[in-house]
Amino acid sequence: KWQEVVSDTTRAMALGGETPKALYRRATALISLNEESAALTDLRAANKAVKGEDKLIGERLAKVLAQLADKAILNAEVKQAQDMYEEAAAVARAHKVLAVEFHS
Repeated sequence: KWQEVVSDTTRAMALGGETPKALYRRATALISLNEESAALTDLRAANKAVKGEDKLIGERLAKVLAQLADKAILNAEVKQAQDMYEEAAAVARAHKVLAVEFHS
């Protein structure tokens, strides 16, 4: 099911452009497929398209950044993790997101 969502939104974006809604929808599907790195790209693009003014996009972006930072720590990629935690914290502050837990 989630792979179909990725395929469908990718096709739709090829025809109609990368709208924030389509980027968010594909990111959600990618997260469900455990493809957080690909989802991060879409979420960053969606957040940029809405000029950081969509709380739902910001909350999901902050959460994915924190998850990827946790994975980077496990892989001893400390600098990369620190950068992701800082970006996640900035996004969370901008959107007043409190549901994201940070470990930095």
